[in-house]
Amino acid sequence: MQIFGSFILDGSIANKIKDMYDADGIIFNIHKDLFYSPKNLQWAFLAQDILSGDMISSALGPAGKHVIMVADNTGHGLSASIGSLLSYQLFYTMVNKGFDLAVIIEQLNQKLYNLLPVDRFLAACFITIDYEMKVIKIWNAGLPDVIITDNNGVLKHKINSIHMPLGISSINKFDITPVRIDLNIGDYIYCYTDGLTESFNPQGEMFGQDRLLKSIAEGKTQKGKFKKIFEKLKIFRSNQSLHDDVALVQVCCDESFLKTTKKQNVIHDTREPIDWKLTFEFSANSIRNIDPIPIIVHTMTDIQGLQSHREKLYLILSEMYSNALEHGVLKLDSKIKNEENGFLKYYELRESLLKEMVDGKITINIEHIHKDNKGIICILVEDNGDGFDFITVNSQLEDNKNEFGRGLALLSNLCRKYNHFNEGRQLQVEYEWKFLERKA
Repeated sequence: MQIFGSFILDGSIANKIKDMYDADGIIFNIHKDLFYSPKNLQWAFLAQDILSGDMISSALGPAGKHVIMVADNTGHGLSASIGSLLSYQLFYTMVNKGFDLAVIIEQLNQKLYNLLPVDRFLAACFITIDYEMKVIKIWNAGLPDVIITDNNGVLKHKINSIHMPLGISSINKFDITPVRIDLNIGDYIYCYTDGLTESFNPQGEMFGQDRLLKSIAEGKTQKGKFKKIFEKLKIFRSNQSLHDDVALVQVCCDESFLKTTKKQNVIHDTREPIDWKLTFEFSANSIRNIDPIPIIVHTMTDIQGLQSHREKLYLILSEMYSNALEHGVLKLDSKIKNEENGFLKYYELRESLLKEMVDGKITINIEHIHKDNKGIICILVEDNGDGFDFITVNSQLEDNKNEFGRGLALLSNLCRKYNHFNEGRQLQVEYEWKFLERKA
């Protein structure tokens, strides 16, 4: 099967697995319209039983971030695959709506904690790749080390498990802090379940991480590296049966993907423009515990049928809300990002201030105006912070070379109007779209 990647079929169960993953199969149908498979992603399963408890999920969020989940359910076969079925839909739904990775992990963990028996859990690793900002974020809960190598297979980073598997105890999203690594051209990311490195040969030796790294180094191309791993594993195992499922993901950070990745979304019908208004007000407790942007964007697209504009609306609202929260309410200074390990310092400070916040307030007003065959979305975001010198900031946007301030430039490019008011405490934009009526 070549729809998403590869199912490497082992021995006598090959035909049974093929039947399970044909066009009528349940797991195939869950994945076929949701799994995001760009050219720089290779993935494969090596299944021990008819059904694998290992999972690989891949989705592109509305802000252009590629999110991958590799997971290993307790046990094998049907009982293990039940945990997969519980997890797939929640993962794809929340990523596609734009929820923050910490919120996705928190919600997935709670669902598994509530539904799984006490002896069942999910070892999982989550990887977010932001090709625009050239950043990788990894949160590993019970899987082997995630490996990042250069193009020659030389090890650059190992990201080990920093949390117990999901479904064992409750997790607060504020305790979920992914490891952040700068992305470089030619880097390779490898995430896998323990069935790979803990595969045995007839002498009782394990394949291990060292053999994995040597296999990667021997491959000369993107596909060659991936193929070499399974060639070496097959030779190593000889006639030894699998004792566990194997799942492997390889991501090549080639130059063409060091740009915002665009997904070819299905363009849904847009409803004829109508007039409507929405108002959202968030106090300190709401700001601390709710990620409002996915909810607001979902509401807007449902009312007006703006599915084809969803990514742009998400980017606009996300930037406006982040600006109000981080610089208005929390009074963070973006210049921190230019320091050594600046991004890490910035977001650690952000989380600390968020926990301590007492009187923060953010209001979002959205008005949609019908004008001829166009719709104009007016968005006003207001915070109760101290404001800032927006005149100077706006004048510096065009030549900005810093690690901050690019979001405001993005707003000015996406929106037909963009203005600050009230000493910087209010930011207002107008986004215009055109209604194209379908011919009968």
